[in-house]
Amino acid sequence: MMKRPIEEVYGCDAAEGFKKGKKETVEHYRALLHIIKADGKFDL
Repeated sequence: MMKRPIEEVYGCDAAEGFKKGKKETVEHYRALLHIIKADGKFDL
């Protein structure tokens, strides 16, 4: 498996890296929530 260049993964600076990490975390939990709701095992 080829690794991506570190700049592509984290960005050029700490602020950009934080934004990318936050965005990916939000996307991850939204996907999990979608799966849970689709299974009908989540009630608000």
